[in-house]
Amino acid sequence: MKAEKVIVEAMTYSSMYITYKGKGLRYKETIRRSVRVLEPLNQRFEIKKLGLILSIMITTLMISGCLYSIRINGFKGTDFDIVKEKKVYVYENIQAPNLLLEKEVSKKLKVALKMKGYVPVDNIEGADYVLLSIYGIGPGITVTNVHSATHTNSGINAYTGKAELVPQVKVSTSTNTLYPRFLTMTLYNAKVFTLSQNPEPLWIGDIQSNGGSSDLRNVIDYLIVAGFEYFGEDTGEQKKKTMVSTDEQVKKLREEVLHWTSVGNSDGVGK
Repeated sequence: MKAEKVIVEAMTYSSMYITYKGKGLRYKETIRRSVRVLEPLNQRFEIKKLGLILSIMITTLMISGCLYSIRINGFKGTDFDIVKEKKVYVYENIQAPNLLLEKEVSKKLKVALKMKGYVPVDNIEGADYVLLSIYGIGPGITVTNVHSATHTNSGINAYTGKAELVPQVKVSTSTNTLYPRFLTMTLYNAKVFTLSQNPEPLWIGDIQSNGGSSDLRNVIDYLIVAGFEYFGEDTGEQKKKTMVSTDEQVKKLREEVLHWTSVGNSDGVGK
């Protein structure tokens, strides 16, 4: 019997090589049977590739500043209940390296408090709580990412008639800079804060994020919004929140800040 060699090109596969010794009708039937076997195998590889692509997209968005991955931890004392509609004095650090940024962040905290149901005030004497904040950004960390993409060549073993997939992996690397950004909010009882040299906090919110943006003035809005989601609560564990650059709560915060600034109430949100 004369040997025959057949090469079949299929639209759903990059290439399919079939070598078969035998009659035409027999290898045609083998092709039809094997294609049905190859279909679910290729689907599984496509799912794996889709997951890899999504992972790369999320990493790229975080580095570009279009996506913010934020970690929140809330710690609450047990002696006092934190009650909404109470008056809160936002403490400003007059020795901050950038006093204008300090005032800007203070204004945003006041707006966030009001959005959460509290009453910001300008004098500590009439306040129920005092809110302190520490925020900052660390030096950039160089991160090398390794990306791999798997492609498959689908083939049929001519002697067994079984489908075979041969994976081919393409590896590439990229280097990016990530900046650690943080915001720590500490809430005190106002009376205890003014009378004690070492007041015990009622609540501490630890908010952290790593990303490609070094613009703390912009990123702080996302940290504030994420932190206030658990304001006054004991989270029990670290919570994770992913935010897009067009987040609606961030947009609302910025609009409210602009509103109070435009009406000349930049330092008195709670008046």
